Amino acid sequence: MSMKIYIVLISFTIINACNIEVRLSNAVAGKSKIQVQVPGPNFDKSVFFTGPTTKSIQVNGPNCGGGQWKITAYKYTPKTVDGKKVDAYTPTSDLKTTFDGNGYVRIMIEANFHMWVNDRAGITCSGGQCA
Repeated sequence: MSMKIYIVLISFTIINACNIEVRLSNAVAGKSKIQVQVPGPNFDKSVFFTGPTTKSIQVNGPNCGGGQWKITAYKYTPKTVDGKKVDAYTPTSDLKTTFDGNGYVRIMIEANFHMWVNDRAGITCSGGQCA
């Protein structure tokens, strides 16, 4: 009997875990930053760009669908402090939705910092903007 319970618990853990590749396709000329925050696995990572390109980050952990994701685009706004140029970024737009599953999702960032979900595979999307 205890073996059946063990198998059920392992299955539940595997089902609840996520493995999501977030592909960020940036069309912004010059420096910019995208921050990806996922409440379930307590994930928070920023990706820096120096021009149009695509970069990926991996989100792994339990319960990725346990809360709304927040993806924020930041515009590069350098400041001068004590005569020195200091990197600074200003938030310009947010994309909020919930992703879960095992696969990938592609987020497009347009030159005006507007973001949208382009495509996804093996990923569920709810509670926000979905492709």
